[in-house]
Amino acid sequence: MHEMGVIEEIISELGKLGNPKRAKIRLGAMKGDPEQLREMFEEYVTGSPLEGTELEIEEVPVEAFCPCGFSGFIDVEEHVHFVRCPKCGKVADIRSGNELEVEPV
Repeated sequence: MHEMGVIEEIISELGKLGNPKRAKIRLGAMKGDPEQLREMFEEYVTGSPLEGTELEIEEVPVEAFCPCGFSGFIDVEEHVHFVRCPKCGKVADIRSGNELEVEPV
């Protein structure tokens, strides 16, 4: 499950930051759904030093560019590894939406 890898990365980063009780997460829309990740995180850290940690999740939308001239935001329904240009259908370059940044608040 892809979300588990994202949660493990968040937990690792929080550990490097000294297990803060509040953290801001910038989560690209391609990485997963913020609410689903929040729920999975809470379950995963139960009984650990991170239990009770509040996550402030900022979702970063997917912005793409295509050589055909398309440049803009693309809605994604779930985790994806690439996006197709809504104009021509080719795989587009991703400018944002694949971030995972963790910082204490």
